[in-house]
Amino acid sequence: RSSEREISLDGIHIPKGTYLYFPIWWIQRDERNFERPLEFIPERWTRKSSGQASLFSSTKWVERKFGDGAAIECGVQAGNPGAFVAFSAGARSCAGQRFAMQEMTTALSILLKHFEFEPPEDYELVPYRSGVVQTPKGGLPMKIVKRDHK
Repeated sequence: RSSEREISLDGIHIPKGTYLYFPIWWIQRDERNFERPLEFIPERWTRKSSGQASLFSSTKWVERKFGDGAAIECGVQAGNPGAFVAFSAGARSCAGQRFAMQEMTTALSILLKHFEFEPPEDYELVPYRSGVVQTPKGGLPMKIVKRDHK
């Protein structure tokens, strides 16, 4: 990528037309973005909430905000969502993205073959606008029942 205009970034002058490289591998392993970046710690993205849990779980999970300053149960700060670029973006995005999406579709179809997913009978959908997309307020609880294949 090249800069479309002259800019100053952290005190560094970048002339118009300068080619820029974004080292995604390095960004995602930078301790300023993710504590202990080489460890699998999904809790860096969520935390247990004291709020109301769902009908099917005694635990409610909520997204953690980067820079919240809290190193909770998992012992690490929240991850920087702006630095997590799993597939990159644009014309030079990951060639494996389509394959990964196909794998997820296959996994979902296997789950749907063996289980039924339905909201609880007393569930009332309350739409909530969160950014660009609309989501169910408070999440979408699901009752998961093994299908009876005879």
